[in-house]
Amino acid sequence: MDAHAFFEATGTAFEFAGVAAMAVGFVVALVLALVAWRRQRSGVAAFRTLRESFGGGILLGLEILVAADLVKTVT
Repeated sequence: MDAHAFFEATGTAFEFAGVAAMAVGFVVALVLALVAWRRQRSGVAAFRTLRESFGGGILLGLEILVAADLVKTVT
């Protein structure tokens, strides 16, 4: 395998990981929001928990996608 093909595959793997991080982050955020709602019986607290935790998942996914873009741009 030559270097170009290796870095293309690496970029694709990073793209997959970025999308997976956002998808898993959404599921985790949803579970955390449901737990917050059950404990506090407050929709406001559940929504805040959902927004903050899903925001973290989105940021992680976007950072990984930026890394994928950098790998593909450099190669």
